[in-house]
Amino acid sequence: MRLPTLRLLSSPTNAAALRAELAQISPQAVLPENIEKGSFYIFRLDYASTPLARFLFQELTMEGGHVVLAPGIYHGDEKETNLLLMGTRYQLRRMLSRLRTQRDAVLDHLAEEIAKSFEV
Repeated sequence: MRLPTLRLLSSPTNAAALRAELAQISPQAVLPENIEKGSFYIFRLDYASTPLARFLFQELTMEGGHVVLAPGIYHGDEKETNLLLMGTRYQLRRMLSRLRTQRDAVLDHLAEEIAKSFEV
């Protein structure tokens, strides 16, 4: 079984600009959670198994994020699929905390790869 491959397609480019806009509204608005909620990411995941895709859909959607799946996945037509994970840093971090509790090598790998993108 091959590991799914994850690519970061889009990430926030200017946290300083977001901080400046928040500060113009109110100095009290420059909070870490506001920076996280204003930081939007898009990841492409290739070669995800159907159960993995459904699990990620469930977990990220529950946090208010969005997952784009191929239509055949809903009917069991796909064994592997590509998908997009879209959400704020806040939503993705909350999903990651649950992925890490599953004790699964693939989920651990994905959690680590997503977390690395936040360090850039």
